[in-house]
Amino acid sequence: MSGDQIGTVAQGIEPMVGAAGLTALERGLRWSVLFTVAMLPLSEAAKNIGFAVSLALYLTLLFLHDRQRPALPLVGLGLLGLFGATVLSALASEYPYPAARGVWEVFRHASFFFIALRAFRLDGDIGRFVAAIAVGTGAAALVFFYQYFLVGMPLFRFLSIGGKNASAQFLVMVLLLLLSVLAVVRVEARERWALAAAVIALLLVLGISEARTMWIAFIVLGFGLTVWLRRWWVAVAVVVLVGVVTVVAIQDQAVRERLAYLSKARNFLRFSERPVVWQQSLRIWRDHPWFGVGPRAFKIDEDVSRDPVRSRYGIEGTQGQAHNLWVHTAAEMGAVGLLALFGWMAAVGISLWRLHRIPLDPWVRGLWVGTVGAFGAMMIAGVTEPAIGYEHSLLLNAELALLATTVASACGDDGLRRRKPGVQEGRR
Repeated sequence: MSGDQIGTVAQGIEPMVGAAGLTALERGLRWSVLFTVAMLPLSEAAKNIGFAVSLALYLTLLFLHDRQRPALPLVGLGLLGLFGATVLSALASEYPYPAARGVWEVFRHASFFFIALRAFRLDGDIGRFVAAIAVGTGAAALVFFYQYFLVGMPLFRFLSIGGKNASAQFLVMVLLLLLSVLAVVRVEARERWALAAAVIALLLVLGISEARTMWIAFIVLGFGLTVWLRRWWVAVAVVVLVGVVTVVAIQDQAVRERLAYLSKARNFLRFSERPVVWQQSLRIWRDHPWFGVGPRAFKIDEDVSRDPVRSRYGIEGTQGQAHNLWVHTAAEMGAVGLLALFGWMAAVGISLWRLHRIPLDPWVRGLWVGTVGAFGAMMIAGVTEPAIGYEHSLLLNAELALLATTVASACGDDGLRRRKPGVQEGRR
């Protein structure tokens, strides 16, 4: 990386085009992606419409407008490898319909990286992205509070995200992004208070969720963020979460009994019935070593007696997945899928690591730290859940694309290959 390029990254994203330089299609793509991000926790139909519009605009630009193909970032290569492995697993599967659904799901979150990579080209897009996810999750939290406190909620569900584990993972990913921006970026007082309000609301929802794995993830990653950024007030968010959990435990007898059970050392690290389903899932992999039973073929029918996979391996009807990212991938997609997953993880890890010594604009640095936290949360969640869900992957891939296109505008190519080893990270 040349000195001029280093200065450009340190000062922001000056080489990105102005709004007047965008075509109507490019403006439409940008806003449709931001709409999709905002709708992630709010509405299944709205985010699907946003994705469909974004995909249509992206393909139109790709085939009718773009004459030069940009360099492919390392993360993009990892996603293409994962998608290719999914297709191979589906072709080898005995269950074509669920396998086709699995291919479509991987296509959706993988393609969103390339869509967002094309969409975000303006100075200020990071701020717009953060605002979109803050507004979307904040609004979802308000709707959740109405449903939980006024209407009543027998089972925890955070709108379109789903049950407690999936919702808690999404909440932790968003919380780490918002806390990183608050810790690194100097925003206006009104914006700071708005982001702080969103953080408090999401902490309340997370505390109510009873998802202990993600409680632990947030506590660990929150304290890690505190030490890394040397912003000790970030630890206040962890204290708030502990306080919310305490209040919920006082009010709810079931939660109180659950926490009392987990307070015993011999119980805290137990994973309930999960080791049993892990063993059963590994038997699936043993019988289908290369390509697994096919994406989305772990659970084919709600009635386990009509489910050929679960009934064959003695998996209970309450278990619709392997409760572990890597074991689940091995069962559904075999060794090929597992290697592709590790390849994608390596691509993300390397791409994020390569930015640690480049001086970054505060907004870019805030996004980078938040993305590192989101990826860490996904890996921790993967211990007990197949953590690459639809909304989680769309969020992470949008963050990775925004990082890639921002740094590429200053460094050339994917922004991750041209740097001098002696360049030290800028300090605020």
